[in-house]
Amino acid sequence: MRRGTTETPAAVLVGSFLFVAVFCFVMDARSGAVPLDQSSGGMPRVAQVAAMKVYYSDTVKKIIMADCGRCHCGAVRNLMDYDSLKSYADSGVLAIMVQGPMAVFAGNDAETILNWIDGGALEQPTLSPVAFGKGPAPKETGKSLMAWKPGDRITYGNSIKSVLAEHCLRCHSGPFRNLTTYKSVKVYVDNGLLTTLVQRGGPMNRFAGAEGSKIIGWVNDGAPRGPASP
Repeated sequence: MRRGTTETPAAVLVGSFLFVAVFCFVMDARSGAVPLDQSSGGMPRVAQVAAMKVYYSDTVKKIIMADCGRCHCGAVRNLMDYDSLKSYADSGVLAIMVQGPMAVFAGNDAETILNWIDGGALEQPTLSPVAFGKGPAPKETGKSLMAWKPGDRITYGNSIKSVLAEHCLRCHSGPFRNLTTYKSVKVYVDNGLLTTLVQRGGPMNRFAGAEGSKIIGWVNDGAPRGPASP
């Protein structure tokens, strides 16, 4: 205690209590128990997400184009479509990057991106969150599945349907880019999106694997339907 100053036991007790309270709060924030938003004075992000819903179509897409499009528009970590960006959001990479090494580019938009991720990373208001990679793939039955043999012409019925069932339907069997029927798949064949996604370097190539070349060959052959394929 310094000469000339006095501290009452009550003052010491209050000071100690405040120090412990602040220390515990900071430690909780660092551990993730209280996620803070530095741009809003430490407001927990849970409250922010409840107060403001962010969607890809009307907000995040524009941010990514403006802040990230100069570099992330090629084959390496392409962020120019919803599917690609969603995969990075689900893996946690996007949140890490906009708060870390890419924070200088994201700037004030980082919090909007984080709110979008915490809100389910929805594409637009009418859609529900997509459970990427969760749950078993729908079971497919029928003699047409796995009936393709080397040398045969690849059709949807004898090959592609089973490929999609194994590699894609875990996520794409609901309202989001449904791939459960020939008619729904053909839409993405005709607009070129299927080839873009599964080709080498494409965002979905890691799921298609070696079957990606089979899908592309089928598309280039006119995407024949074949028998017994709904």
